Amino acid sequence: MHKSNRSGSAVAGVALITVLAVLTVLGLLAAAFTIFTTTDTMTSRTSVARVTADMMCAAGLNHALSALWADSVEQPAWDDPQENWRTTFMPVSHSADDAADIDGLPGLSPSESKEDGRWIYVTSANGKVTGRYAVQVEDECSKVNINAAAAIGTHGQNMGVGPFELLMSDGRGRGLPLSTAYCVNALKYRYGNDLAPGKRGEDDNLTESTYGYDEIDNDADGVVDELGEGIDEQEEYSSVRPVWDDRVFASVDELLDKCDTGGRVTSVAGRRMLRRYATIYGRSRDMYFDERTGAWRRQVNMNVAVRDQVSRLMNRANAEARFESSSKNVALTVANIIDYRDQNHVLTTAASEYGVEAVCFNEVLSYDGSWIRETDWTGWGFPTDADGEGHVLCYNVYYGADRSENYSAGFTVQNRFRIKSVSGASVTLDEPATAPRRLKEFLKCEAQTGGWPRDLWKDGTAHVGVMADQRRETNGFDCTVESSDSGGGRRLSLKLTPAQLSMLNVNARFTITLKNAWHHDGSMWTDKPRQSELYCFRMPNRYLGKKLHYQVINANHCFPADWGWARSKVRDMDMDGEGNRDSVTQESRSDDGTYRLQYLYKDGKAIQPNSDGYIPVLLTSSLR
Repeated sequence: MHKSNRSGSAVAGVALITVLAVLTVLGLLAAAFTIFTTTDTMTSRTSVARVTADMMCAAGLNHALSALWADSVEQPAWDDPQENWRTTFMPVSHSADDAADIDGLPGLSPSESKEDGRWIYVTSANGKVTGRYAVQVEDECSKVNINAAAAIGTHGQNMGVGPFELLMSDGRGRGLPLSTAYCVNALKYRYGNDLAPGKRGEDDNLTESTYGYDEIDNDADGVVDELGEGIDEQEEYSSVRPVWDDRVFASVDELLDKCDTGGRVTSVAGRRMLRRYATIYGRSRDMYFDERTGAWRRQVNMNVAVRDQVSRLMNRANAEARFESSSKNVALTVANIIDYRDQNHVLTTAASEYGVEAVCFNEVLSYDGSWIRETDWTGWGFPTDADGEGHVLCYNVYYGADRSENYSAGFTVQNRFRIKSVSGASVTLDEPATAPRRLKEFLKCEAQTGGWPRDLWKDGTAHVGVMADQRRETNGFDCTVESSDSGGGRRLSLKLTPAQLSMLNVNARFTITLKNAWHHDGSMWTDKPRQSELYCFRMPNRYLGKKLHYQVINANHCFPADWGWARSKVRDMDMDGEGNRDSVTQESRSDDGTYRLQYLYKDGKAIQPNSDGYIPVLLTSSLR
């Protein structure tokens, strides 16, 4: 009889399973340990790489900052792209080891490379390369500030009042590479829901009382001192301190995100391209933070500041960073600043110190060649040769001849200009049969200024005379001048009735006298827009042959108080001496802000008399 071995076999099977389970667990633990060890190694390497990259970025940033700081110490006055702050980081060659394309954009021109950075290598103590960095330094002030520029095309650009006249875009390649519609949306976003700088209808910066009468187009709309100027004008928007519902762009990308109403998504390359030309950082503030009072204050404009403003500014500057050892020298500096600006030849005083005018002072003291001429006084019109320095020659005098206003003394019919040819209602003039006194000198001045200016006689009056001979008029008629050509042709068109036209086209002798809207009674004046007159005045005999240059100032301060038109707010004329081109010359103002009723001819350019001793002055009344 045999014993059974089942129980022993069962025990052996259990042992095998247990061993296998233990081995499996040990294998899993070994695998987990291996995985964790590998992950920790990779994490450590990644951390080292991240720290290395951060240190490379910090090294590049600090390198750029140090270069900029050194430039601010060595050359604080201006920046130039050829200075070290830029050339240090530009590629020397175009090899992959030296040059880097940082912004991912093509060159500024087809001939320029796209590489805009230079690889700078960092090595360890034993000379092993541990990393490299490339830096691109850009001048943000050379870009268009999307929170400041507001001009779209030529609209909004007029007198250079403020940075808002900077061009945002004209849609044709000037300014930002954006359409004009895009820029309109940008302005709407900046001005908020009421679509106006500041609060609509409010004088947020309290300028209406001055901007409405300062003869400046403060809102750059092409109209000077219109009703309401100073309200909702561009200066009420401030990107530094926005008020009411005004907003600012926090980044260039925000301009693209907020202002594209078409729902399009701008590509990365497009965004990079816009950042090449646009910025939110570059600005030139007219405000500064006063640390003594803890408030923002407007900077002082040294071209218009009154003496007390300049004095306060100079004294404070001298207290903070002394540049003068005594208050006397500061006062003298203030007086000199005021005298350098003005043109009144009167020495300014500041704390009992006198300034020096911005002229050659010794020459003024030893030889003052200033003199005055009146244009309306008949007694000065045609003096004798012995008193030849007094006369003034004008268009209305010579072309008006014996019918001219207030200057007819001494003229006769034979001094009229003759009609040389007739074509319908158009006539061409010839010189008088008998030249009046100084006609030669006048015609020389006329030619010197380019002949007749545009529309010299338009809407003026003409008298056509039918002549029996050179001395007698047998018939004549008055008519209106429809137009006149510019230049030396002396051709004009008349508004004629059928009877007058029939008379004019008969083969006969004709003379003509002309008069435009300038008058010479009481003063030389006109109340019509864009009317030209040429007055030529002769130097005093004592100054002939001295080869002097003069600054011509047109003054109209003789208006009686009861002349209503003399109180007009129109305080500009066309004084550039170019009768065929419209321009505006603003009336001068004195230091206290009141008008001096003076206009500088040709912007004060030095003028030398011609060989006959005459200075021709061509002026045109305002367009308004």
